[in-house]
Amino acid sequence: MKRSRSYLGRDPVEIHLEDPLVSRRHAVLEIYDPETIILKDLSSTNGTYCNGRMIDHCKLSDGDEVRVGSSVITVLIDAAR
Repeated sequence: MKRSRSYLGRDPVEIHLEDPLVSRRHAVLEIYDPETIILKDLSSTNGTYCNGRMIDHCKLSDGDEVRVGSSVITVLIDAAR
């Protein structure tokens, strides 16, 4: 199964967050297909949260709220693509 990755953080990453509470490489999204998107914390200092719960990793669904540092990201999945 093919997978693509998008990193979240303050370093030059695919999803750049200008937030001092976010680690340089905070988390990664592993995207297999629209129904299989995995969020993984990369041993960040302040943790990664999905729907208010601290996670090591989790499968994301449409409408989930991801918090890294003080930044909140709402997951929108367009399965029609």
